Amino acid sequence: MYDKSKLIKGYIKESEMRLELSNFAYEKESYNTSIRECQDCIELLIKSLLISYGQYIPEKHNLKNEFREISELLSEEFQKKNKTYMSLITTLRRERERSYYGDVENNITPQELYSNEDAIYFISKTKDFLFDVKKELNKYLGES
Repeated sequence: MYDKSKLIKGYIKESEMRLELSNFAYEKESYNTSIRECQDCIELLIKSLLISYGQYIPEKHNLKNEFREISELLSEEFQKKNKTYMSLITTLRRERERSYYGDVENNITPQELYSNEDAIYFISKTKDFLFDVKKELNKYLGES
């Protein structure tokens, strides 16, 4: 049996690092990398929620269905933002490969696909998601 609290805390720490890396990439005007790090942050946060509810932690990147399944277990406050978060999860997942590889068929590099505004938007929404997930998990971990 694994230590749920230890895993959750580790995933939260790693997700916070991913957000820091996203900000660093943004400062270096590597907007595609910034967006990619936001996706990784979101993925780790969903996995931490899955752990807290005793769910299987899949070794994959598309966690939309798993998030949907546990979302009804989350607080009412969190559920009010669920539609926004589901959209964020879906969009970032879709952009995962594009932010790495670009659009090869159209000869577009990853750097050309994203703007300053795109990165600002995803960083902001990812920060919101991080804040709300940590709030949910603090109840589980007994922290405030």
